[in-house]
Amino acid sequence: MNKLDHWKKTIQKNCKPASQALSIFIPANSNLGVEGCFGISEALKNVQNLKKLSLEIREYNKLGIQGFQILGKALSVYEFQELQLIFASEIGLDDQAVKEFFQQLNTTKSLLQFELEIQEDNGGYNHTELSGKYIRDFLKKQGNLQTLKIRYYDSFGNGGLQFVVEGIKELKQVNYLQFMTKSSSVSLKGIQNFFSQLQSMQGLQKLQLSLQTSMHIDNKQQKKGVNINGVKPICELLSKLPLITNLELEIPQGYKVNQEDSQLLGVILSEQTKLKSLTLVIFDFLNAGQQGMRDLIRGISRCSRLIKLNIFIDKFHASYSNKKVKNQLLHGLRLVNYKQYLSHIQYQQVQTTLQ
Repeated sequence: MNKLDHWKKTIQKNCKPASQALSIFIPANSNLGVEGCFGISEALKNVQNLKKLSLEIREYNKLGIQGFQILGKALSVYEFQELQLIFASEIGLDDQAVKEFFQQLNTTKSLLQFELEIQEDNGGYNHTELSGKYIRDFLKKQGNLQTLKIRYYDSFGNGGLQFVVEGIKELKQVNYLQFMTKSSSVSLKGIQNFFSQLQSMQGLQKLQLSLQTSMHIDNKQQKKGVNINGVKPICELLSKLPLITNLELEIPQGYKVNQEDSQLLGVILSEQTKLKSLTLVIFDFLNAGQQGMRDLIRGISRCSRLIKLNIFIDKFHASYSNKKVKNQLLHGLRLVNYKQYLSHIQYQQVQTTLQ
């Protein structure tokens, strides 16, 4: 049996002509190729009313530009409400493949939920900012979108990140946004700009942000006036989002949070009157000192509706043990009548490199 017939029959086993939901999982090293993509396309022709699709392609399945073009065209005939796309590394997803896939999908404008994950590619297919442009163009057509999840772990630089956020900020109906990236080609300044660009999304209720880069600013650059204060744009963003109920936030590595930053973050968190769930990750809290820790705790303790709390802090003042931080948090919560919620608060051990 050739690959076309194999994948056609494999997909047909999992769906019926009347199916409205379908999950397609291509295992690693399955040798999918262009023929396999044709097989998937042929199988999908028998499904008329597909509204929800999950497509996951694992490592070492070389689709190439033609393969992604075929898949994009096959999916373009449906009015999806929910679409999940997970693309692992080593599958031939270069800029041109991203372009062909999303340009075919541009006919889809009915999405309510969209999830995209692109993993790091070590096979010579690293992306440039053009991939971000093609994703932006697709997002701009999704005016009804309510839930957007993007996890992009390949290198598309500050330009690519800028393109993507240009698409995101146009989506005024989105109330749940997850954006995660880890790239060697995105700078700390690029991340700052991303936070600033999201301020127009005032309808957000659930927000998950994790933007990390391996590009660090050294002492010489700091002396030249390079601004790496990432806490301020984060706080400015949160101040524009009054409806947030669920917040998961990583302060990017490379931002050394000082006492002033900590105080500002505490104040902004205290003003989130609807906040029910908070996960906060800070990688470098050493410069905040004891007062910075107290300011942060004070701010969190004033979130009167909070029922779930997870905090991860690395590199904080040597006088603060895990136990002391936990006790101060719980004490602060009691001060604002949190006693009835204590059994529901999930406090996870604070991480530290100091003894």
